[in-house]
Amino acid sequence: MTEDFLPIVLREVDADAPEIGLIYSGWLQSLRNNPFFGMVPEQMYFTHYRPQVGRILATSKILLACNPDEPDQIFGFVVYRFIGDIPHISYAYTKGTWRRQRVADRLVNHVLSEQPAGESGGMVSHMMPWLLAPSKNRGLIFNPFKDLELLNEKD
Repeated sequence: MTEDFLPIVLREVDADAPEIGLIYSGWLQSLRNNPFFGMVPEQMYFTHYRPQVGRILATSKILLACNPDEPDQIFGFVVYRFIGDIPHISYAYTKGTWRRQRVADRLVNHVLSEQPAGESGGMVSHMMPWLLAPSKNRGLIFNPFKDLELLNEKD
C-alpha cells in the first residue's frame, strides 16, 4: 500500500531571497518552543540568536519545499552546507499545517542524495528527534557545536 503525500517542488534560494523572512520566523519561532531554548528569556533569545541564524544562513544553502501549483506557497525548508563530502544540516522545518506529509524528510533526503556515490551519513546541529530516529537509518550524528565552530572560523 502506498501513501499519498503532499506533492512538492524543491527550490534553492540564497540568504537575500524574499522568502528569508519566512526562514527566520520558522526557525526562530519553532526552536523557541524547544524546552531548552524556552528557558531563555524572550528578549535575550531573539537578541542573541537571530544574528547567529543570519550568519548560518549567509554561509549555507537553503532549500525550500513549495507547492508545485503555487511556487510562492512554502511548506518547509532545510538549511545545510557541505564540509568536504559530509552534509551538515543546520535546521529543517515544516509548517504545522503540512507536518506528517514527509516534507522535511524529503528535503533531507534530497540533501543526502547530493553526496558523492558511496558516501552516507552526515551531521545535524539542532536536535530534531524525527531526523535522528534509528528507524530512518540515515547515519546522521547530532553535533550541536558544529555551527559554532564554522561561525568562529569565519571571524
